[in-house]
Amino acid sequence: MTAPNETEPNSVIQEYLSNLRAFKPNARFYLVSVLLTGATMGGYRLLFNFYVLSLGYDEGLLGNLITTSNMTALLVALPMGYLVDLIGRKRSLLLRTLILSMAVVVMAVWPSALIFFVMNIAFGFAMSIGSVVTGPFMMENSEEQERAYLFSFASGIQMAAMSIGNWVGGYLPTWIGGYQQVGPESAQAYAARCW
Repeated sequence: MTAPNETEPNSVIQEYLSNLRAFKPNARFYLVSVLLTGATMGGYRLLFNFYVLSLGYDEGLLGNLITTSNMTALLVALPMGYLVDLIGRKRSLLLRTLILSMAVVVMAVWPSALIFFVMNIAFGFAMSIGSVVTGPFMMENSEEQERAYLFSFASGIQMAAMSIGNWVGGYLPTWIGGYQQVGPESAQAYAARCW
């Protein structure tokens, strides 16, 4: 016999699963995006610093690059709010993904201090779009009943995906370096370049 305030574990799990099944298609696509972006960014954030150092740059440049992307995200947050309202939340999420992808590819293909700074400014724009659009997008793509589940599930997926990205990212230079017959600490292994 259970006390009136206690809930059986099976009913809690059933309630959780029924709320997950209630997610709208846009919310489900968003969760897939969170999974892929989280894993990719987890690996990127781990490897980028080593990549810059392997090119002969120092820690001072790394600090300036991080400051550049964070300051850009801060300074453009208000204009990004207007942009998101103008072009729509779904398109804004796609734009953010496009900017992030482009910035990573450009830094890998044309590595230089100037390119790193310009692409970290682009990263700041993308970060700002992501921070401005995420909450409203999830709000408009969920009903009150499953909203808390969507927010918590998205947060949990992002943390798990970033951890997986960090884990896989730790092995990538070794795998790529072995395939290309270069050292795992070389710029070629970090950038996955074939030249």
